[in-house]
Amino acid sequence: FATGMRMGELLALKWSDIDDDFIHVQRSTATVTHINKNGESERYREVWDTKTKNSVRDIPMLESTKRILTKHRAQQRVFFVEHGLGTPEFVFTSESGSLIEHSNLRRSFNRMLARAGVPQRKFHAIRHTFATEAIRRGIDVKDVQLLMGHSNLQTTYIYVQSDNESRKNAIEKIGAIM
Repeated sequence: FATGMRMGELLALKWSDIDDDFIHVQRSTATVTHINKNGESERYREVWDTKTKNSVRDIPMLESTKRILTKHRAQQRVFFVEHGLGTPEFVFTSESGSLIEHSNLRRSFNRMLARAGVPQRKFHAIRHTFATEAIRRGIDVKDVQLLMGHSNLQTTYIYVQSDNESRKNAIEKIGAIM
């Protein structure tokens, strides 16, 4: 919610991508299926460069995000040491130290929604919320585009949701100048 990052970008995030002020988005991950020479399907995770060249971006971090990541890193290091896993490379890992499967993150996300009494949503809805709330708070759509890593401004507009309250506020702003 604080970055607008895609699921694959979050799961491919390395500690080396984070400094004091920014998250440097430069790769993504997905679970892919390949057919081997025997005709059998094999599933595994791949990490590659981001979706488009505009997806490579620097996202400024909120102080609250820095605090959460600092605490997570300390807890992760302790866990890795206790379990003989070495030094963690990725920010978000499974208990075995491997990359988290997209499906596992979706299941965890759905459990959190259920506990919070929120109707089930796709994880990608977070990006829609990020864009919508940014625009509602007066952030320039070009900045939202850059934060989200869209190559085309029209793509950003697809993410922005409108509702009766937004339209009412728009009319009130117009009415204030008349």
